[in-house]
Amino acid sequence: MALQPNPGSVPRDCIILDDEGTVTGFRKVHVVLFNGHSTRAAGQEPWPAGGARPPTNWGLSKPPHPFEIKAYEVV
Repeated sequence: MALQPNPGSVPRDCIILDDEGTVTGFRKVHVVLFNGHSTRAAGQEPWPAGGARPPTNWGLSKPPHPFEIKAYEVV
């Protein structure tokens, strides 16, 4: 899957739902931050898209902070 822009909240394609539509988990993602850091290029493990401690922050500031997520790729 190609990189997608950060929508500002947990992306829908990262949420795992059961047959009733209840959230049961989250997929993992490789991210590119606004400072240019790429988890894939750095050989790091993918980040959990949600549900982890500390949680992955999908919020966006104006202007964006260098450590905020610019783009993601579901793995």
